[in-house]
Amino acid sequence: MQLDDAVPVADEITITLRRPIKFVDQVYTEISLREPSAIELSKAMKEAGEVDMVIALIQMVSGIPRRAVEQLAQRDLGECARFFAQFSLQTLPVSGALLPT
Repeated sequence: MQLDDAVPVADEITITLRRPIKFVDQVYTEISLREPSAIELSKAMKEAGEVDMVIALIQMVSGIPRRAVEQLAQRDLGECARFFAQFSLQTLPVSGALLPT
């Protein structure tokens, strides 16, 4: 695929959570994500595994505490992973484990 053929992607997205997350005295019903910066991507890619990498990206770009992000339902986590993966599938390896069909 050439640069000219690239499918346009949204810079930001808000995902309504299937199950609200309660953390400390806050309830999260949605997560707003944006395209990660190079340094955020670099930091996230140092995580031990793919799930931890996606959790780190969500935490960095949304501002939601990691312990809250760790409570996401699998489908919500997968939706976040798909959002990040659309920017560069070669840079951000997201396997089928997070992307249900």
